[in-house]
Amino acid sequence: MFKSILQFCEKGTEKLDNLSGIFFENPTQIAEFVYGVTDVVIKLGCDFIGEVFGQMDEAIRQNGLRKKKWEVVRKDCKSMLTSLGEISFEKTLYKDKRTGERTYLLDRYLGIEEKSRMTEDAEAKILEEAVETSYRRGGEAVSITDKVSKSTVKNRIHGHVHIMV
Repeated sequence: MFKSILQFCEKGTEKLDNLSGIFFENPTQIAEFVYGVTDVVIKLGCDFIGEVFGQMDEAIRQNGLRKKKWEVVRKDCKSMLTSLGEISFEKTLYKDKRTGERTYLLDRYLGIEEKSRMTEDAEAKILEEAVETSYRRGGEAVSITDKVSKSTVKNRIHGHVHIMV
């Protein structure tokens, strides 16, 4: 079973139980209760996504075809912003045995630009909001838990415009 789910069963359910206890004592505090539950569930989602990315990296690492062409250089920790929140995972840097090229095969597999700090769903949130309102609002809409600066939004939009032209 996924480690993130097991941790949720141990700690997350305890937090939810505590939240419900507090809510029973203060039943008019609906917003605080909902926000508390939301935080716990979002954390589970982010942990789960990061864990799945890490498992994909491990599957690539164990793949026999990969072993013939690419050698392991090192493992690195990566953080990315998703529309749900920030995720963290480990990914492996590889070196092509013939050419010496270095790359993260997980990035290639997932279709992520090597230096990218956000997933396509987070970028889509930025673009959707910024086109309708402003760069600032686009940065606020990027994720449920996080935001980015209006200059980051501007750079992303102008980067996409150049790519499309």
